[in-house]
Amino acid sequence: MSKRVTGAIFCSIAAFLFAIRYVVAALLQVARFSNQNIWGGGNALGVFFSAYEDTVKEIGTLLICSITALVIGVVYLVWGEYAEWIHRRREFSEDTKSARSD
Repeated sequence: MSKRVTGAIFCSIAAFLFAIRYVVAALLQVARFSNQNIWGGGNALGVFFSAYEDTVKEIGTLLICSITALVIGVVYLVWGEYAEWIHRRREFSEDTKSARSD
């Protein structure tokens, strides 16, 4: 697998982990409030979303993993592009040397 493909895969993993963080927080909130009767009050959604924001902050591990995967992906993408640039530069210098010899 090339470095660019590996970098793209890591960036995709980072996006998935970042998005799944919010899905997990929503599922945890529903599980926490399913046994309580908060839906009958006037400020029910405010309580739910306030607790939702706190839950998102609690799930820091997925954020750290997504940032790590993003950094690894960007490093692989840059490394792959740099390797391709070096390869093309060597081919160009070899072509110009062979053209001068002829």
